[in-house]
Amino acid sequence: MSSKELLMEAALAILARDGFDGVTIRKIADYCNLSVAAPYKHFKNKEDILRQSVGSMVEQWKIREAKIIARYAPDLREQMVRLSMEWIQFVLEKPAYAGLLMADRKFLPSSITLPMNSMMDYTRDCLSRLTLTEHWSHEKYLRTEYVFQALTDGALRQLRSGQMEDSPSQRKIIQRCLRDCLENDA
Repeated sequence: MSSKELLMEAALAILARDGFDGVTIRKIADYCNLSVAAPYKHFKNKEDILRQSVGSMVEQWKIREAKIIARYAPDLREQMVRLSMEWIQFVLEKPAYAGLLMADRKFLPSSITLPMNSMMDYTRDCLSRLTLTEHWSHEKYLRTEYVFQALTDGALRQLRSGQMEDSPSQRKIIQRCLRDCLENDA
């Protein structure tokens, strides 16, 4: 991992732990065992390092998302299930992402939150298209969106905390629950 990547991951970890005001260039450098001048080789200031860190995270997600969309087109249900499973994997692979994604965003500058908000746009669009093609009521759309998101977030939290074993059989159970949520009579 390059020093720039190391600094970006450190910035996200500190942001998740200490909040925006708790992030300093000195803390980032210390976290990486680098000099306080090291971050300035790559970044202007703390907002720049956080903006680039979030941008990198979003870019990594969009690459993974595009592969799933292409592989499971035109099956909207399967795309949603696979995107949620990939989301779980993505967050489990990068603990700093998990902390940031689950943190309270109201104290973050829009230059950081706006790209993060775009990460789930395609999944929401999928559900909207599914609602139109299946002629779901607005109530069913909202209920499905809520339950689907709760299942994804709940599974992720249980896997992260060790309350659920991360095994192929558990992943199949999560997929089955997500698929059940998207059925017409859910």
